[in-house]
Amino acid sequence: ARLRALGGRLSAPVYPGETISLDLWRDSATEVRFCAWVRAREAKVLDHGVATLHPASASQCSSSHLLHDRTPTP
Repeated sequence: ARLRALGGRLSAPVYPGETISLDLWRDSATEVRFCAWVRAREAKVLDHGVATLHPASASQCSSSHLLHDRTPTP
């Protein structure tokens, strides 16, 4: 499996029917950070998300097709 660990902090409720958007960015070769938003309410519903990849599979995960290398939206 490519995923070694996954973590984050739920920071606000999500109600039925709401659309969740994800912001993802690569922090290192084996770490992907993320947060989740309900943009209609401008509510961050998941914060401090981190996915840790196995080193061998991290090289297969290209930022050009999966992630945007950028800083998160405040």
